[in-house]
Amino acid sequence: MEVKKRHDTFTDEICAIPGGENINLCIQCGTCTASCPSADKMDHTPSQLIAMARAGMKYEVLSSNAMWHCLSCYLCTVRCPRGIKQTELMHALECLAVRNRLSHGRTLTPAMYRSFNDFVYSLGSLPEFGFIT
Repeated sequence: MEVKKRHDTFTDEICAIPGGENINLCIQCGTCTASCPSADKMDHTPSQLIAMARAGMKYEVLSSNAMWHCLSCYLCTVRCPRGIKQTELMHALECLAVRNRLSHGRTLTPAMYRSFNDFVYSLGSLPEFGFIT
């Protein structure tokens, strides 16, 4: 029998997902936001997102468009003075958003992820033409 782990806070829930374990190391220096080429498209900057998550603002964080605009360029990760892997944290937040059915309504990325997974699961491979259409 599998025992589910209880998460007392939103940060505990984030820390339980690979990529989210170092969220509490953030010192709010803003280096991630200053490094991010997509920060101007996000409704909350990367450093704001971390502050909101640590404040327990689960709904606001998971319904944000910020993590869906992450380009996975790793500039934030490379420049972080505390060694936080911000890109991985963004992907952890994406997972939580999908799991909680709170993914941002104006992005098609979650639908693309589901389509990709459905193709691979049902066919065992990814026919590019079929996936693109």
